[in-house]
Amino acid sequence: MHCPECESFTDITHLDNDVYLWSPLDHTYSKLGAFLGETTFDYSLLDNDIVRVSLNDEQLNSFLIQVGGVLSSQELAGTKAMTLPRGKEPDVQALGRVMTLDRLISLSHGKWLQEMIEQERYTSFFQPICNNRNRQVVGFEALFRGFETDQSAISPGHIFQTAADAGILFQVDLAARRSAVRRSAELGINNDWLFINFNPTAVYDPSYCLRTTVSYCDELGLKPEQIVFEVTETEKVEDIRHLRGILSFYRKAGFRVALDDVGAGYSGLNILQTLSPDLIKIDRHLIEDINNDPFRQNIVEHLTAMAHQQDIKVLAEGIETAAEANHLQGSSVDFVQGYYFGRPGNALTRSESSVQHSTPASS
Repeated sequence: MHCPECESFTDITHLDNDVYLWSPLDHTYSKLGAFLGETTFDYSLLDNDIVRVSLNDEQLNSFLIQVGGVLSSQELAGTKAMTLPRGKEPDVQALGRVMTLDRLISLSHGKWLQEMIEQERYTSFFQPICNNRNRQVVGFEALFRGFETDQSAISPGHIFQTAADAGILFQVDLAARRSAVRRSAELGINNDWLFINFNPTAVYDPSYCLRTTVSYCDELGLKPEQIVFEVTETEKVEDIRHLRGILSFYRKAGFRVALDDVGAGYSGLNILQTLSPDLIKIDRHLIEDINNDPFRQNIVEHLTAMAHQQDIKVLAEGIETAAEANHLQGSSVDFVQGYYFGRPGNALTRSESSVQHSTPASS
């Protein structure tokens, strides 16, 4: 019950490396030859316009940085690349290691992230989610956090952007989901809702890639009905059919699903009707200073009304001030979240605004 693609990395580093490069354009092949002729790298020009560069581990990153400055972005995207241990001849099994040169460069730049995941230098923080009427805590959102070797924090945005650029978003997204489930079990989140983020582009086939997460929940005794899988970057979703398949898989397994950043653009409104999630999160930019902005107030009220017509619950996120919170308490929004109610932490932060705890059933 495992997904090899999501649980392993392509190892591009060896003590000694042979890097094979092939470009469909003779012009690019000539540029590579001219570039290498001016360096001290050990290289060979093989048949069929293939270049082989023999490097040690310390030279690999330097070579990739230099070649990235020689070729254009189109040439980097069009050139095929593969790394093998020194002296190993390419065979059929090596086909799985072939990638574009720009991805190889990104993968090399993202080696620190691969090491962070392999060494499990990460955890999950939790931010409370409250009932908008009585301000009782009904759940927590799990937020992925990574650390350098000296335990200094790494920006989550930097982690996921690097993962996307390096083509390892599948592995990082799975690590984040597992971390959320494991850490919540350790902290004893037994009755609260647990919001777990996932990026739909990090899932090849729902029935294959997501079953590991589902099995992990079962092993740790988490009930499906308490878990809400939250689609991140909803406004960037392009393949609605793929996302529908993911949400269908989760629902059949007994989980709830939510869409993040609804209201950030037309696409968010469009998929609201198409996907009919259990819950939507209103984009935080619509919540900022909402108490002083009639236009935003009108948008939020209309979004909430549209959602409620389809029996969809609404959560307003990004609330940072008492004024924003007080205004929203008089609205039709169902749930609220933000620094005003509690910052993300490595324990179950209840709130600095004296909200009381309850289970989802009371909401």
